[in-house]
Amino acid sequence: MENKIIVAIAIVGIVLIIGIFFGKDFIKDKINLSDDGSDFLDAGSEESLGNLCSGEKECREFCFTNEGRCKSYCRERYNELCKIIYPVQGFPSCADGTELFTVSPISFDDLDVIAPLGSLNPSGHVFPTDHMYFNVQYSETSEGISPLRTKVFSPGDVSVVQISSAEHLSAETIYTDYDLEFYPCKEVYAKFGHVTFLSEKLQSAFDEADGDCTSYTAGGSEFRRCTKPISVQLQAGEEIGAAGGFRGAATGIDFWLVDYRLEPITFANPARMGENTFYITCPLEYFTAEVKDGLFAIVRNRRTIEPVCGTIAQDIIGRAQGIWFLEGTQSIGSEDPHIALAHDNFNPLKGVFSVGTSITGLDSTTYLFDPQFSGYVNRDFADVMPGNIYCYGSLTKKFDNQVSPFRIILEMTSDTEIMIEKQDVSTCGSGPWSFSSSSVEFER
Repeated sequence: MENKIIVAIAIVGIVLIIGIFFGKDFIKDKINLSDDGSDFLDAGSEESLGNLCSGEKECREFCFTNEGRCKSYCRERYNELCKIIYPVQGFPSCADGTELFTVSPISFDDLDVIAPLGSLNPSGHVFPTDHMYFNVQYSETSEGISPLRTKVFSPGDVSVVQISSAEHLSAETIYTDYDLEFYPCKEVYAKFGHVTFLSEKLQSAFDEADGDCTSYTAGGSEFRRCTKPISVQLQAGEEIGAAGGFRGAATGIDFWLVDYRLEPITFANPARMGENTFYITCPLEYFTAEVKDGLFAIVRNRRTIEPVCGTIAQDIIGRAQGIWFLEGTQSIGSEDPHIALAHDNFNPLKGVFSVGTSITGLDSTTYLFDPQFSGYVNRDFADVMPGNIYCYGSLTKKFDNQVSPFRIILEMTSDTEIMIEKQDVSTCGSGPWSFSSSSVEFER
């Protein structure tokens, strides 16, 4: 009996030693435990998403504001509730394919401009945009510009899984446009934004579906957004609806593409970013050769520097270049109060202050300059490190060639903090420069 007790104690001791030695990774491997422990409580439940939520109603509400966490959970553990909320996980795999689309969403002749990734349009888009703009032809009158009503087509055989309506409450005439989320296959997700008219097929599906609504502010404007999951199959070239069509409408559609097969983009503070942002890529690369060549030709009318499709990956760790958050903010939310120190998406040789609403006396817009690669005046953001104050002058707004009658001074006070101030002096001179109580601090 005594020997049996000794053996039992020894076995327990060995298990404890293994646990200590290999740690959580060993345990996680043996019981398929996620990093956040979310499936520890799953225990095979078909009515919950681990410890995130339980039941269809609660999970739809939770996933409405925590989409990245829910999608991440369902990609790994495709239970019955995931099939309801994210049916895409049952779609066929994309394998290694990139030629997933065969039709331009807007006919070449109807396109005016295709804007590369990384547009800077504060205050709503302070950070480099994670989507391209497909701008349509327009008419110009004494009242302003009106984008022409232009047909929008499905780029391939896709499954539309969600439509969101956005009611523009601050517009001169209130109107509604739509976002469509769709998948050509399991690992590639795409979205069109600012579709102003839906086809009868999609409008019926949207009207009949249940969803959730929320109100929010972006770029100083008020919106009401309603999101509804649907399930509609579209064939390549099938009409989705239309873009433009009236004064005040968006100038075309936005086009996002996320490929979960790619290596994730590096950001200075990954914890700030939504899951999809890590896998944003150029939508044009996913068309068959002839269509892709035609789309790139339109982009090259405005940008010829590689990568022609643009990029959102501008963060450089330990340098000033990239996106910065107003000190004390906990998440991205609205981009309005923040700032980006970046390069222009049409002409990346230009440095850009993309300014939100937090810098005293400085309008929320973009301010461009010609980067220098030595000294402390107009130094390229990629070269700015902690230890010195830099000055930026001869700044011009993107759509105004007038030189601004002020300067901006900048200092990285640490690898993750910067101080910025607008000063009402027209030139930088040779320095040194100093901050006043009007300076504003930002952080990674």
